[in-house]
Amino acid sequence: MHSRAEKELAACKQKIDIHMLCSALLYLNAYMLCKRKEISKEELDIYKYNYPWDVTLCGNTSIQQYSEDYTIDLSRYATKENNAVLDQHIKYGRQSETLVRIYFTIITIDGTEKLIIGSLPEHLKTVSDPH
Repeated sequence: MHSRAEKELAACKQKIDIHMLCSALLYLNAYMLCKRKEISKEELDIYKYNYPWDVTLCGNTSIQQYSEDYTIDLSRYATKENNAVLDQHIKYGRQSETLVRIYFTIITIDGTEKLIIGSLPEHLKTVSDPH
């Protein structure tokens, strides 16, 4: 987890459903295992038991318009890139009481793909919702 995500989680004023958050983190771990072909798609689907998690791409227009919100610094990671774009996310809920958004990117470190969580648990700005 990126330090930015840790700070956002610590500063979050909304009540967080820890069960839901843990379920999301377990799903993301399984998602990476599936991408690496260490588990099957059917096994990944088991992690959707309580919540219908799905990885979706963030909109390119939102990423371009709010690039500062969607970019993380990679200087603490052993990678050639300086920054990464949070171009994927999983989500649950629409109301602030149930809303969970986890934005992430996948980078290669020492030849292995790693999932880096860059923002959570709130919604980043989008073209349709610049809050």
